[in-house]
Formats: sequence, structure tokens, C-alpha cells
Amino acid sequence: MNQGLKRIAAMMMALMLMLTGLSALAQAPAATEAEVFARGGRIKTETKIDVNSETLNGILAMFTGMPSQEGQDAQTAIINTVLGALRKLTASVVTDGKTAYASVGSETGELFNFFASMGAEESFALTNLLPGIELSLPANLIPSFTPQLEDAQNLLGGLSAYADVAMTFINDELLAKASLEEGSFALEGSGTFDSKVSLELRSHQVADMLEGMLKVFKEDKPLQEQLDTALKSGAVNAEAMGQPVPSSQDMIKELEKGVAGMKEQADQKLANLTLYTANESEAMHMEAEILANETPAALLTLAVLPGESGEDMHFSLLMPDTTAQTEGPVDWAATRQGVLGGTQPYATLFDAAFNKKTDEAANREEMKGNIDLYVMGINIGIAIDSGANISGEYASDGSFILSALGAGPLLTVTSKGYESTEEFAAPSREGLKKIALSEQMSEESGNEIMAALQTGLPQLLERLSTVLPEEGPMLLTILGSMMNPGTPTQQ
Repeated sequence: MNQGLKRIAAMMMALMLMLTGLSALAQAPAATEAEVFARGGRIKTETKIDVNSETLNGILAMFTGMPSQEGQDAQTAIINTVLGALRKLTASVVTDGKTAYASVGSETGELFNFFASMGAEESFALTNLLPGIELSLPANLIPSFTPQLEDAQNLLGGLSAYADVAMTFINDELLAKASLEEGSFALEGSGTFDSKVSLELRSHQVADMLEGMLKVFKEDKPLQEQLDTALKSGAVNAEAMGQPVPSSQDMIKELEKGVAGMKEQADQKLANLTLYTANESEAMHMEAEILANETPAALLTLAVLPGESGEDMHFSLLMPDTTAQTEGPVDWAATRQGVLGGTQPYATLFDAAFNKKTDEAANREEMKGNIDLYVMGINIGIAIDSGANISGEYASDGSFILSALGAGPLLTVTSKGYESTEEFAAPSREGLKKIALSEQMSEESGNEIMAALQTGLPQLLERLSTVLPEEGPMLLTILGSMMNPGTPTQQ
């Protein structure tokens, strides 16, 4: 078995152990969309996007260099116009679970729209971007694109067999050979724990576990079918490149070879695992140190900290600078500080922290999250904030904020969803050219779509001045200069 598979197997085992603490974070609010649709209701979702012009200009200047004052003024004018238009647009979707009407527009008009219907007999989509065209999905292809809930439940139910193998391995191979310490263990950022379990993960142990999983997978026909469907989605590209289309049976053969090869090699330690627990609060903190054998080292950390009204969860992946020639064990604390302080730009750090809070009195459940990625000296951050009613009338809201290079928020997406009585009628399908979407569309169908788009785009541009009376004319000028580079941009 190659070293890459060894490393993946070790990390999979570490993550499998860690994910046992995440079940409490997977509960959805009671006031779900399915309940609204079941009683014949509709849900409307509105989304807005904002891009910070100062941050964007700063990033562009960093990568392209500072243009002349004249060029800088022109660039700023273009960016401000485009972003000003973006701020005035709202994307909205109204759906009853079977049909949906989506539109993008402003207070003064609609820019473009989509109508979609998904049924057991037929499914189709219409848009004013493709006038005269009806996009349809053949009924015999619908099951592969939209698996039924019953199939999903059967698939999830079948995963219990894999969980049984994993728990048997954890109890018989890991915990039975682990060392237990009791006392007081203080960990920065996680709190104090009263027990510590230390164990090691070895290559032959992982091979035995994978062998047990493989036996279950060989009998798991539903999962094999789902996997084959997913693999076939890339069949066209694979065949075009002269490559064979993989299947679940191919994966079984490869895994059998990998497990056999892993057992033939000398047994070696792959990882050190340490688990801290607190009996009273049921908090847990786990660290998995993937050792640097023939592959780079890594440290995975997971902490789940229950509170009175919710839970905090923190996950991180830290990898040292592989270009540095160092001997002995990795100083993980120094590596982390080096990444954050900028002195170790070639080390990698992925940090994710989430907080789930339930307020029964306010009938609200909230989830907040922060994700930071430090790689090659570049920092990318994501902040997520979402909330929803626990019961009663459906209502939800959320925001997504993307930051880059430590320059502050770059992209902000906000949305809100609520029950709506808004009516929407299916557009007329009379006289439309029906084109079936498929992986292998004919050249004729492609030409018809392009011809419709050549009609729809000019109509879209005509609507710009109505939907965006201030920015529309300037946008048309910018688009014209892009299509005709010799035309000067008016300011």
C-alpha cells in the first residue's frame, strides 16, 4: 500500500474518532421547509450580495500593481459602478417544493427570471434569458439526479453496519490498549478536563479496520449503486480522454490490493491519539498527531464544549513547513504561532469554530461559525451566521462574509426566508422548442440554445436601464468598451 493511502487511512481513522462528538450539532430546526410544503404552503427566500470596493481595489492593486492616477481613477469608477448595481439587486425564490419561480431585479423592475417544475412524469425549466426554449429533463433520468427520500433513508440506514465495524475496532483495538490518566488537565481555549486517554494507531490496525469495512461494502448494493451513479457523472470526460470509467467494483479491487500491501509491510506507528474528557460537563477535546514517516506530519484537533444553551465546536488542521529541514518531533505550539505571526508562511493552518445556541423562550436556534485558512502566507476567512425558528411558522436568516489577505470583508451575502402567500403562475409553454438536457446533447440542440441566448442577452441589456436607472447606462458603456477595446470608457 502506498504512503499516500497510509496517510489518508490514518487521517480517516482520526477523523472518525473525532466525529463521534458532532452528532449534537447536526440537529435541524423543527420548523422545516418540508413541513411548510406538506401543508400546502410556500417559502420565499431573498438574497443580497455586497462587495467591499475598498477591499477589492486593495487586493487588485496588490496583485496587479498600482496603475497610473488616470488608470486608477478609471478602475475605481468601473468597480464602483458595478458594485453599486450589485447592491441594488435582490435575488428571490418562491417555491412550494415542486415548482419554483426565481428572479433577480431591483425595486424598479425584474432583470431576469427562471421558472422550474420537478415532477414524477416530467421536469422542465423556463427562463427569459432563453426565449422560445423549454429545457426539459427526461423522466428516465430524474431518479439519478433526484434520489427519493426513501432511497436516502435506506442509504443512511445501511451506514450503521460500517459504524458497528468502527466501534468494534475502537473498543477492541484502540481503547483496550489505551492508557488512562485521571486528574486535572487544563487546555488553553478548551477548559479543564478530568481524564486523559492516550493511544497509538498502527498500520496493521488500520489494515484490519479497512478489511472489515470492505467486507461490509462488498454486500452493500445500495451504496455501490449510489457510488456508480456518482462515478458515471464524469463518464463523458473520462471517455473523451481515453480513460476507463471507474466503478465500485474497481474500487473494491484497488482497496483489496492496498490492504494486502499494507499487511505485507512492517507494522509502523501512524499516529498518536489523545482524548480529554470532563465527566460533569461532557466536554471533550481530541488531538490526533499524524507522524512524519514518509509523509508530512499533521496535527488534527477537535473540541466539543457543551454549555447551558448550546455547544461550541472547534476543529483545526495544522501542517508544518515541509521545506524546512528539522529533526525530532514537531513543536506544534511554535508552528501555530509562526503561522499566525507570519514567520512560518509555508506552514498550513485550517481553523474552524462553530457555536450552536438554542433559545426556547425566543423560539430560535442559531449557528455561528468562523473559518480561517492560512496557506502560502495568504489568509482567507469566512464568517457564517444563521438562525431559524424552532417551531411554528417557518422563518430563517443568515449571512456569509468572506475576507481575504487580512484586508477586511470582501464579500457579504445575506439572506432571509419566510412563509409566503405570493402566487406565481407557470409561464405558457405553447410554441416553445423543447430541448432535453443531458450529458450528451446534440450539436443542433447546442446551436439552438446559443441562438436563443443571442436573442435573450440584448433583451437583458435593454432591461438594464429600467432595473438600474442610475448604473444601467454606465454598465452598457463598460460592456461596450469591453466588446470594442478601442472605445473609450465614459465616466
